[in-house]
Amino acid sequence: MKTEREVESRFRELYTRRLKERKAKYLARDYLSCRWNKRHRVKRSGMVGFCENPTVVERSKHAVVVCTDKASACKCKHYDCRNTEASVEADFESVVRDPSRCGQQYPKLAMLIWFLRDHDGLTRRERFTSAFGLLGRAVWSVLTFRWW
Repeated sequence: MKTEREVESRFRELYTRRLKERKAKYLARDYLSCRWNKRHRVKRSGMVGFCENPTVVERSKHAVVVCTDKASACKCKHYDCRNTEASVEADFESVVRDPSRCGQQYPKLAMLIWFLRDHDGLTRRERFTSAFGLLGRAVWSVLTFRWW
């Protein structure tokens, strides 16, 4: 059985790795990360990204500039990343603090958080007797009309 220190070191390692992966994904030069790219639904094509930078739209022959792949984002001279390191870290923290989102996106991290927060050193028998005692007191209060 692992000690609490071993679990905590594994948590720190996994936490930093996932944060680094998230930063690499959201700070990369990609059309989804560009501040000027707005995605709209187009019939029979799904979601398509359009560049709404005024200088790019002015210089184009058409009134619309489509930007839907990483190559076009890498070539763009007016690329502006909408994410910063601080915003990515804050978003990651909000995901980690919400148990349902953390469990869906990072299940191993959620399990380690659960273990570190809820591990109180009690045995299963002690937890059962404590819960049974609380339940018994609640039932007794209801039966004797002592809930007010």
